[in-house]
Order: sequence, then C-alpha cells, then structure tokens
Amino acid sequence: MEKVEIRAALTPGHHDALIEALGQHSRKSGNQMVFSISEACLSLWPVTLTDYTPPAHTDQQLVKVKMTLRSDQYPDLYNRYKSLGQGIRGIVFLNMLNRHMALSIGAPEEVMKAMTDYANGRRPVADNGTAASPLGQHGDSVQSRVEPIEPAPDQDPPQQPAIVSPAQPMFVPDPMADMDFGL
Repeated sequence: MEKVEIRAALTPGHHDALIEALGQHSRKSGNQMVFSISEACLSLWPVTLTDYTPPAHTDQQLVKVKMTLRSDQYPDLYNRYKSLGQGIRGIVFLNMLNRHMALSIGAPEEVMKAMTDYANGRRPVADNGTAASPLGQHGDSVQSRVEPIEPAPDQDPPQQPAIVSPAQPMFVPDPMADMDFGL
C-alpha cells in the first residue's frame, strides 16, 4: 500500500464546495467522502484545463487541509495524483476535487448515478486486461461490444476476439457546463 499526504490551503471563493464538504464532517470521514465522490466522478469528469488555474490571491483566511490518499482505497485517484507534474500537482488535484464537490451539489442525480455505477463495479476492461476507469459506459452513450470472429473452416481459430468500436464517439454531457462556480 502506497500513500501520499496532501497538505494544502484552500482559498475561500475558489474552493467553496470543497471547504463546505470538508467542514460538515470530521477530518477522516470528510476526506473519505470527498475521495469516494471524486473516485466515482473521475472517468466522467476528468482533469480539465481549468483545473490548472491557481486561485487568485485573497485577503481572506485560508483553510488548511491535510488529506491522506491511499493507493489501495482509491486507486484511480492515486494514479491521477501521481501522474500530475510535481510543481502543479497539489493545485490541480484540489481544483479537480472542488469541481467534483460542486458537481455533487449542482447535479446530485448524475453524481449519485456515477457513484452507484462505481460501487457496483461497472468498469470496462482495458486493452491490457486490467479494469479501466469506472463509468466508461454511462447514460445514453453508444455501447461498444466484443464479438468473436468466426474462423473459416480451413483456418485456425483466432486467439483473441475482435473489438467492435462504436459508430459514433461517446458523448458524455457535462451538467455543470452552464454553471459558474467562480473557478
């Protein structure tokens, strides 16, 4: 089990949803709630370019947080955190967590569906045979399917089934696209 400790200061006005979510619970249960929601939302709403924007300087009191992210409990979040660049890792990760918390306030049905799908283990299988990010198939999207190829009578059977791609790219609507959270 690997873990990282995230120590940061949240900026009021920029990280309001995350401050509110963490302020309603004890440190441990608040962190678990935030990580659970974000783990479920990660594949539908991944890191975006706006997450790289640092908060504006403010005269307000910063809210200090300490979070411990474990690879065995939240593998997708842990891998995402480790994949980010060293100098920008903290701010991008906190902005993403804040966006997911804002999403849980603005579109609770979508987040609840994502969490239910994640909890039920609806994870599409990646090319390397491991479980890919959860929720790859969501909503009214076009489904991909795997069909075996029937060998000709004079040929050996193929080793792996062919993967049939969807005719159209999968569209996942962002319910938060029209909302302004001051990010």
